Parts: sequence; structure tokens; C-alpha cells
Amino acid sequence: MKVVSFSIFKGGTGKTTTTVSTAAALATKGKRVLLVDLDQQASATRYLDLDPEAMPSLYEVFMGLKSAQAAIRQTKFGIDVLPSHVLLAAIEEALEPGDEQKLSAMHRYTGFGRTHVCRRRR
Repeated sequence: MKVVSFSIFKGGTGKTTTTVSTAAALATKGKRVLLVDLDQQASATRYLDLDPEAMPSLYEVFMGLKSAQAAIRQTKFGIDVLPSHVLLAAIEEALEPGDEQKLSAMHRYTGFGRTHVCRRRR
């Protein structure tokens, strides 16, 4: 499994467009792709025609209410998505040192059977 991450703090740099376009290009080539939308604005989730208010989402995963595998949604574009939720803003404020390991563990358990994981971070 390969992990491709697009992240930069500054807005308006094309992170969402690049992430979704990369995921779509890989899916078009027959690759199994998981897009992880870590942006609290849920732009990539919306871009792929998913409702960012719907559950389950990354919010429930970070709160320990759902497994990452249970929160993955499939799109009509052939891209699996671990969708964002606007409530991620509250979680970002509450993160403590070491919590970034949760994301690493998520990739190990959600990437099974997929050739690529594309992450979109702010």
C-alpha cells in the first residue's frame, strides 16, 4: 500500500483538487483507492458528492465510537472515502501529543485490499 499525502497549512493552494484528482486518476487505472479527508471543512468529502453531515465519519472514529473501517463510504466514482465532518474542528483543538499515531494505525487497518491511500490535510 502506498500513502500519498497532500498537506499545507495555507488555504487556496489546491490541496482538495489535487487529492481528489489523484484519487480519481488512480481509480481510473484500476487501483483501489481510499481517500482520507482530514479537513474540517470537508471539501474533498463534498467534492465526491458525499454529505459531510452524515455519519459515520472521521469524527466518530476519533471519538472512538466507530472503527475506521466502519466509517468508510463508497462513491459512484470508484473511490472509497473516510469522510470528514465539520465537528473535526473540535477534535483538532483537543488533540494531545501522540494522537497522530491514531492516524497511522487507521491506515494500517483501512488500507487492506487497497493499493493507494490519499490523504487531504489542511
